[in-house]
Amino acid sequence: MDFLNAIVERAQLMRIYSGLHELSDEMLVGRLKKAFRSHALYVMDSEHRSGRDFSLELDVAAKFARNGFEIDFGHDADVKATKGNFQIFVECKRLKSENKVRENIAKGLKQLKNRYKASLNSEACRGVLVLSVAKIHNPRFEFLLGQNVEDIGEQCAAHVDSFLTRHSRYWHHTGVDQRTLGVALIFDAPGRTLQRNIPFSLHEVAFDNVVATSSPDYPRFVELMGVFGPYRRVRP
Repeated sequence: MDFLNAIVERAQLMRIYSGLHELSDEMLVGRLKKAFRSHALYVMDSEHRSGRDFSLELDVAAKFARNGFEIDFGHDADVKATKGNFQIFVECKRLKSENKVRENIAKGLKQLKNRYKASLNSEACRGVLVLSVAKIHNPRFEFLLGQNVEDIGEQCAAHVDSFLTRHSRYWHHTGVDQRTLGVALIFDAPGRTLQRNIPFSLHEVAFDNVVATSSPDYPRFVELMGVFGPYRRVRP
């Protein structure tokens, strides 16, 4: 289990480092300390002792930093990123229990709405909800096995699509603030091909837009997808 931990967490640490290593910020240091306070074993990770929640936030922040966004690590939002006149708030939820999915999604959407209201330029800011679904679909953090990388990638996509089928109604309703552009789904897992038997880390990112394709905000959603790339669209 330690080995499987190391495979995926090494990949995440490299993503965080590549995006944030040039930044110097006391608030960033504080978040890094929180990210390393969790239990060493993924399966013993719990609601009250998880640094992985902060690791998810740093992983997302690193994606924005790599794409030229300025990150405000002192903000109450999980991630506040600004590039020119494009200001975006991100709330990250690492889902750990199927029966709390609806509650956590509602909480994240409400947090985003509160960020908009508290902003000095509330009409100009936008948001995205990030959901990590790995612990829902692979609770024991086991290898995904397949003939090749493409085969395992299809398994990841199937897990994300299954989650969408069951839960996308929780962000597709009239009560969602239209400044929320969409939802990003992240699935991380260790994989191993039967052809070469070499372990590796999978990082599947898929998007579901809340904003309509006809909206003037849709190009912002497209830009947002590029920040997380490579990505997969899950809706036309």
